[in-house]
Amino acid sequence: MLTRGIPFGFLGAKAMVYSGGTKVVFKPAGRQRVPAIHGPQHVRSLQWQKTLALIPVLAVASGTAGWTVLTHAGACAAAAILAENAASVLLKKKPAVHDGSSVCYALLLALVLPATLPLWAAGLGAFVMIFFAKELLGGFGQHPFFPPALGYLFLRVSCPALLQNFEFAEANNVQNFLTLFENPAHPDALRALAWFHGGTCAEASLAAILAGGLFLVWRGIIYWQLPFIYLVSLIAIAGGLSPEGWQSALSGPVLLCAFYAMSDSPSMPMTQNGRRLACAAAGMLTAILGASENLHPFAAAAVVSAAAPWLEALTRPNPRSSRGRSGGR
Repeated sequence: MLTRGIPFGFLGAKAMVYSGGTKVVFKPAGRQRVPAIHGPQHVRSLQWQKTLALIPVLAVASGTAGWTVLTHAGACAAAAILAENAASVLLKKKPAVHDGSSVCYALLLALVLPATLPLWAAGLGAFVMIFFAKELLGGFGQHPFFPPALGYLFLRVSCPALLQNFEFAEANNVQNFLTLFENPAHPDALRALAWFHGGTCAEASLAAILAGGLFLVWRGIIYWQLPFIYLVSLIAIAGGLSPEGWQSALSGPVLLCAFYAMSDSPSMPMTQNGRRLACAAAGMLTAILGASENLHPFAAAAVVSAAAPWLEALTRPNPRSSRGRSGGR
């Protein structure tokens, strides 16, 4: 039976005295660091800053492959906006195109598609990505899967002849990038900064993707540990599968997955250790699927996002550990 409650201590600590002399002290849990966004930043601003970080990649890709890259990006963005408005009419809710999430996802999908893909196929993939993988599954902030990954897998299954297999050996990788320092006058050295040879648009520039990712880390949009854990686990597994596997594995599409897919909060576990475990698992899957099945890194992101609820439950803190201590005096 509770007899009286007496404030106790300072800094928010309180004590409740029960009958029999038992005193229970409640202390504040304090700030918990979460490997995501820190600071009072609006969701709309965060998504548009992610879109801004993709502009250098699109610029380099359009400079090397022509206007085809920009037409693909425009077709994906238009189809994504159309899909969000169509879903809003069907679900009778207010459209949220202004938050920038659909445009950001559309540009990510455009960058993982081959530049030779027909515009209708790119638009179809973007429409399915937003309408089914995002809006019908709860909208932004509630969708359980990474939408660009499902959009890519949809096109891979429905249009297998149009999508080329993702080959790590053909990508713009660290091995090509190192030639820039070994022999700057060599023609192949230019491929390290702006390389394109029939692959996806994300292969246009490793340096541009890395610069955009570091910009997001500097702005506090993403937590630096997430891409770091992903890349370390990928290098460890790829290096074990092949002596030079770690060099060919670090390509433009891999960095795109590291900085964008691994930092997508709705499709990742909400716990700190859960996100770290998900990034480590995604890195290992990327190395294994890329070496055996020639799948794009976004395929690993789709698998990990599907397992996010189990990873979150596995790493959720024990509620008993946050309770106050009790003792009699």
